[in-house]
Amino acid sequence: MQIHTRSLSAGQSLTLTASMLVLQMSVMVNPASSGTVVGDLTVGGVASTSIPMDVGQGFSITTPIPNNPIIGITISCVTGTMDIMLAVQ
Repeated sequence: MQIHTRSLSAGQSLTLTASMLVLQMSVMVNPASSGTVVGDLTVGGVASTSIPMDVGQGFSITTPIPNNPIIGITISCVTGTMDIMLAVQ
């Protein structure tokens, strides 16, 4: 496993795809910043909606199965910066 770290600035987005082989992801919103996270899955006919994130908020996701990477999540920075850490296969 290898670790990739990056910051998103206002107006930038990151979408996780299968080819990225992401097994774990952590996101943190920095001071004076905001962002959103949205999935691409529709469940029971209801599409995913964007969830706002504000200063100091964050989340982590881990896949329990190494051959099933995390996919279909888009993180967008609206203002300021957001820090992202990815553990990749």
